[in-house]
Amino acid sequence: MTVYPLLSLKSVEQFYTMGAERVGVLNGIDLDIIEGEFLVIQGPAGSGKSALLNIMAGIEESSSGSVDFMGSPVNKADVGKTVISSLVTFLSPVFSLDVTLTIQEAIRQPGMVAQVDPELAMELAGLRALDNRPIKELDHETRRRVGTAIAFLSRPRVILADMSPPPWGVAPPLDSLEDANEELGCAVVITTTVEISVAGSRQLELANGRLKSPRKNRLAL
Repeated sequence: MTVYPLLSLKSVEQFYTMGAERVGVLNGIDLDIIEGEFLVIQGPAGSGKSALLNIMAGIEESSSGSVDFMGSPVNKADVGKTVISSLVTFLSPVFSLDVTLTIQEAIRQPGMVAQVDPELAMELAGLRALDNRPIKELDHETRRRVGTAIAFLSRPRVILADMSPPPWGVAPPLDSLEDANEELGCAVVITTTVEISVAGSRQLELANGRLKSPRKNRLAL
C-alpha cells in the first residue's frame, strides 16, 4: 500500500504579471507535508509566504509545478479543490463572525456536521466550554479563538495559518494550534516573519522564492 504525504508540492513556481513585467514570487518549491507534523516557515515580508499558503489551500493555482493532496492533484481540477477544501483549513488573519450570535450559537450552528465535540474544540481554542457571551461583546483575540474553535470542528487533516497578519488582522493563537496538533493529530503549517519555536517542529526559511533549512539550530520553547 502506497503511503502519500498529505500535501506534496513539486517544482512549484508562482509569478504575477504587472503590465509588461513578470514578477516571480516562488521559484521551484519542493515540499512534503507529513501527517501529524508541525512545520514553521519563516520569511520576510514579500518573500511569498501568502502565495505559498494560498497554493497549499487550493485557493490559488500555481503558475507551474504540481500540488497533490494524498496523491491526487489539487491545482488542475475542480474535483481536487473540492476535496482539499473539506480536509485542509486555512486560518486567515482576516475573518468574520456573525455578531448577532452568541459563542455557543456560532459553534453549534444548525446543519454544521462536527467531527470534534464542540466542547473539546472550544477547550483547544482556549475558550471555556460553557462560555456563551455575545460575539459583539468579544475583543478581537477572543473572536479569533471562536473562529479557531469552529475550524477545529471538522477535524481537518491539515491546518494552514498565517502568523504574520496585517495590522487589521489577528493571528491565530499559537497555543491552540499546538494543542490541535497534539490532541487531534492535525498537521499544522504556519508562516511567520519572526522566529517562532515550537517543540518538535520542523523549521524552514523562505527567501528569494526558495525554501531552505535555517542557518542555525533554534531552541524549542
